[in-house]
Amino acid sequence: MIPKAFFKELRLDGDAPWMVSTRAGEHKKRAPTGVYDNHIVCEQCEVRFGPWDQAAVETLIQRAGDQKPYFSKGELLAHVLRDYDYKKVKMFFISLLWRAGVSSQGFYASVSLGPFERQARQAILDENAGDSRFFSVFLGRWNASARQQNLAKAMLSPNKNRYGNAIGYRFYLSNYIAEIKCSNSRFPREMEHACLDPDRPLVLLSRSFDESAELRVMRHVAKVVDSALRDGRH
Repeated sequence: MIPKAFFKELRLDGDAPWMVSTRAGEHKKRAPTGVYDNHIVCEQCEVRFGPWDQAAVETLIQRAGDQKPYFSKGELLAHVLRDYDYKKVKMFFISLLWRAGVSSQGFYASVSLGPFERQARQAILDENAGDSRFFSVFLGRWNASARQQNLAKAMLSPNKNRYGNAIGYRFYLSNYIAEIKCSNSRFPREMEHACLDPDRPLVLLSRSFDESAELRVMRHVAKVVDSALRDGRH
């Protein structure tokens, strides 16, 4: 599923991150390696997914410092990485979408690909990353104040969204947000220009975490976890 390297970014003072659910009857628990689904992972799958997962970790975590900030009139607009392995990174996102869609884990419950499940599966079997309009991937990077840096790395469950006429899913990967199209319709033009493209650098649009709806949600989650720690339920 989501590589454990992204969850390691959530560790504070060496402690494993918490998983908090809003579903009735589900309790808070530690998630040292993230959300794993034994029902869809096999040795052959690991061999296939491994290089793609590693490429995503290298590009987004290990090479975060190589992502050059781009400013306009003093405003941070984006981070840009000139060189990266388009095919492997794109295959990571296609496989992440498929894995989430077939998973039985509650964390991925909102991801249902319908007829696109077979298309994503075939792309995985063929190792076909396609062009920028094939399962388009639009990436953002949180721009958070020093006070909110830790919360900005927290990961919410993926959710379904509409982008103009297109449908897709939003995934949270530590300090990043990935919008993955799952629709025959195209992303809006302003998004398409910044999607992963084999002929362009990697672009990560800057998004203000302090002004986001996600901050309100994560503040609530932080309070729940803090309450559990104070009560000794950990």
